[in-house]
This record gives sequence, structure tokens and C-alpha cells, in this order.
Amino acid sequence: MSMDEITKDIGDDLHTESLLLRAKQLARLESDKLVDKMTALERGKKIDELQKRLLDSEMLRNRCTRKVTLLKDQVRTTSETAEQERSMCENSIQLLRDDLTNTKASLADCHRRENQVFL
Repeated sequence: MSMDEITKDIGDDLHTESLLLRAKQLARLESDKLVDKMTALERGKKIDELQKRLLDSEMLRNRCTRKVTLLKDQVRTTSETAEQERSMCENSIQLLRDDLTNTKASLADCHRRENQVFL
């Protein structure tokens, strides 16, 4: 083999080797692109899922806020009703005490008159 033939064979081998290396490099780049695309799709799905969960959480928070407001109104109304009932009971008690005092005074007056009649 002559030097030219050896150079040509080595050149062809080097050329083939560099083509193979370039093909591997391109395959890796394509693979990386696919992985990046899949990652982007997965992130997009995750974002959609998180947005849905956020919306569900906000709806639940709104329902809870309305319920708390309703319960506060019920407590306020119940407190007002209880205060009114307490006031009415206190007034009734005072009227009954006054009536009892008057009845005792009348009874004492009856006893005094009875004692005067029998004396």
C-alpha cells in the first residue's frame, strides 16, 4: 500500500468516525429536545392541576366565609333574643315582687282590721 492509499483509508475512516460522532451528537440533541418537550408538557399539566386545585380551594373558602357570616348572624340574633327575654323576665319578676309586696300589705291590713273587729 502506498502512502496515498493509507492516507485515503485513514481519511475515510476518520471521515466515517466523525460522521458517526456527529450522528450520535445529533441523536443526543434530539433526545434532549424530546425530554425538554415532555418536561414542558408535564409542567403544563401540573400547572393546570394546580390551577384547578386553587379554584376549588377558593370556592371552598368562599363557602366557608359565607357559612361563618351566617353563623355570626345567628349568634348575634340569638344573643339579642336572649337579652330581650332576660329583660322581659326581669320586668315580670319586678312586677310579681311589687304585686307580692302589695298583697302582703293588703293581707297585713286585713289581719289588722280583723283584730280590731274581734277586740
